[in-house]
Amino acid sequence: MRDYRNYIHPQKEFSHGVSLVQGDAQMLWEIAKSMILQILNP
Repeated sequence: MRDYRNYIHPQKEFSHGVSLVQGDAQMLWEIAKSMILQILNP
């Protein structure tokens, strides 16, 4: 996830030649939600 965190900035995504699609966003969102739940419910 760390490798993708800066791609919220369109210029960073463009300059690195990375193209994130809907499926990538959904996967990363699910990971983020899981991490948040683990932090809030130890």
